[in-house]
Amino acid sequence: MINQLPDCLLCEILFHLPTEDVVRTSLVCRRWRNLWQDVPGLDLEIDGFAKYEFFNRFMDLNSGLRLQIVKLRYHRCIGYNYVKPTLNTVFKQKIQRLDVESNRRCELVEIPPTIYTSCLEMLISACPALETLTMDKMYIPKVSSQSLLSFSLTTHEENEYPRTQVLMQTPGLKYLKLKRHFIARIIIDDLSSIVTLDLDDLTNFGESFPNFLTLISCVRNLTISVDILEVIRRFSKSESLRRFHNLSTLSVKGMKFGSWESLLVLLESCPNLKSLFMGFRIGSYGRDFLYVPHCVLSSLEFVEVKAKHLANMEKLGSFFLQNSTVLRKLTLCLDHIKEQDSVILAQLIALPRRSNTCEVVARSRT
Repeated sequence: MINQLPDCLLCEILFHLPTEDVVRTSLVCRRWRNLWQDVPGLDLEIDGFAKYEFFNRFMDLNSGLRLQIVKLRYHRCIGYNYVKPTLNTVFKQKIQRLDVESNRRCELVEIPPTIYTSCLEMLISACPALETLTMDKMYIPKVSSQSLLSFSLTTHEENEYPRTQVLMQTPGLKYLKLKRHFIARIIIDDLSSIVTLDLDDLTNFGESFPNFLTLISCVRNLTISVDILEVIRRFSKSESLRRFHNLSTLSVKGMKFGSWESLLVLLESCPNLKSLFMGFRIGSYGRDFLYVPHCVLSSLEFVEVKAKHLANMEKLGSFFLQNSTVLRKLTLCLDHIKEQDSVILAQLIALPRRSNTCEVVARSRT
């Protein structure tokens, strides 16, 4: 009776069977010999090298299969060197759906980057409501989206892929965060839309360093590493640094001995700065507390200092309290506060301040 069913219905029945059983139906009779080749799905349990070799022979002999759905179940770990080629072979079939399973005895099955490079760029451009995009690696050379507002590269791992040039066609982009080691050069069609910029490394925006300064002049909120701060200082020795009138919030990560002088150079070019956040890696916060940038005198309202301990904090706190006319809050954020720090904290709170409304706050991060 089953042999009287039409081919399309038989293929639908075979579609719900494991692939090895489907292939065995070719032995039923002459009519069934090639019927399995029209089944639009592949369901295979890979529990050893024999099944892996079966999969390879199956795909090599049947490259013309019209697969829509592929399900791979890894029930025994056979190593990533075998898993990766298996998945790459599947992706070449232009399938519509992929299901991958692995039990606790198997290592985590990692999807190879080819699946991202083959469809991610098209996927992004085809999502008219996409506003936030976060990636752990730069898989594609172009990000094109009319709706995208936020783009981030967030991983802390070293990038195993070559640094590439990236084109950003994102006219509405407002937030951009780039981690170190990912991009050799980034080209953004319209810099004027970016409001917040977070950089670990000096990524090349265009042909020269002045193009990077052009980007800074557009943003209102800037987070940079101390390495970028040092480059800005060296540039200022040979070229006059432009004024960053739009910059309202500045955060500098990883400050160390000698960074204070570089920070003063940038602060002098930020006449309207309202918030300053500084993260120090070591206890020496600077040597020249005599020069006072214009923004410290006239516009700075919030200052936060992150450090491991209170060493030299009194001198740094005194600098802002005695010079900032509109300072509203000075926050000292420490790794931990010891009992013996209470004396220093009391001295800080008792320091004379130029702004009568200024509040001094000390808190521990642990």
